[in-house]
Amino acid sequence: MKSRPYVQNRRAEAAANTAARIIEAVTHLFLESGDTPTLEAVAQRAEVAVQTILRRFGSKEGLLAAAFDDHRQRVVDQRNHAPVGDIVGAVANLGEHYAEAADVALRLLANEGKSSAATEATREGRAVHRAWVERVFAPFVAALDEPERERRLVQAVVVTDVYVWKLLHRDLGLSRAETESTMVELLRRILIST
Repeated sequence: MKSRPYVQNRRAEAAANTAARIIEAVTHLFLESGDTPTLEAVAQRAEVAVQTILRRFGSKEGLLAAAFDDHRQRVVDQRNHAPVGDIVGAVANLGEHYAEAADVALRLLANEGKSSAATEATREGRAVHRAWVERVFAPFVAALDEPERERRLVQAVVVTDVYVWKLLHRDLGLSRAETESTMVELLRRILIST
């Protein structure tokens, strides 16, 4: 006897909800401790068995890769809302992103080299950030020759990096508005200078 379509849909929905709970659990545990959590801790937080995690993700590295990929996709989706050719708007988009996700990025960077999934996630994160810079600031560098264009894009990548945001906002105590204003000022010097 074949399963009815609505039964299959409910099973698929339940499986997707379980996977989402597991990813949420590993992300929260990662943020709380700064280290990659054990499968047992993730299972307990997600209220599933370790075997459920292994069936779904294959291994701890598979779970971490899925969690980091989920985070990367959320970053891409959020950053895609940044306006092109608008320094203030782009930095506001970035500030919103860092206010929500800087902790994950900083934890990933701290774990780079300790886990293949974290190392790959940081590599992909740098590529996402570079692509964002190229897209939103393209009008400012389009007419430049390649070496000058590349130089300014690299400078814009640096000025908008999460470590710069952390330095300005957390370490030096600037408000979010002051942090964004500082980044805007630096970007204007890089992108609009003659």
